[in-house]
Amino acid sequence: MERISAPTRYLDNLQRMLKDYNKERSEDILKKTLEALKWLKIELQKQLSF
Repeated sequence: MERISAPTRYLDNLQRMLKDYNKERSEDILKKTLEALKWLKIELQKQLSF
């Protein structure tokens, strides 16, 4: 996510960002991010239950 946030801060890179991160790719990144958060939550709950 960090790589994605940097171009949004600079308007010069906006066109490139829009081209590189179309709707399909953005949805895929979001899906993978949500999966990672779900996994982290499960792992944290495992650690806290000991």
